[in-house]
Amino acid sequence: MKSTFLTFLTIAVFLLSSCTERKRTEKSKTSIEIIDPKPIRSELAELAGYIGRYPNEVALLKNVKLQPRLQELLGSDYDMMVKYWNTETPITIENNIISTTGCEQHNCANNDFTLSIDLPNDQISVYHTRNGKVKKYTEQHKM
Repeated sequence: MKSTFLTFLTIAVFLLSSCTERKRTEKSKTSIEIIDPKPIRSELAELAGYIGRYPNEVALLKNVKLQPRLQELLGSDYDMMVKYWNTETPITIENNIISTTGCEQHNCANNDFTLSIDLPNDQISVYHTRNGKVKKYTEQHKM
């Protein structure tokens, strides 16, 4: 019985130590080191505080820093975007690009907008899909 107990104890110690080693190995494989991240100089960086919220909830399209740029980018199509921005998705961020979508209620398949804000490049893009055709609006400026 004593030898069975010692064998069991030896196996348990071996298994526990191998699990610990595996965890160390897995951790080292998944760690990412960012050497030189691109700085965010956009005046729109504060919009990252709206992540997870809906655009209408935070009046995104009427934001004092965003609205003038959207109006300049879209021209007369800005009013159409606001008019048909009825059904929307929450604001998200990935790789420092904020995005959200809005579409015409009960007609999303034929009239929707995607808004993207590239914070490191301080650039706004809007994609308007209408009846299967996509029109892209992208700021061409600074930075």
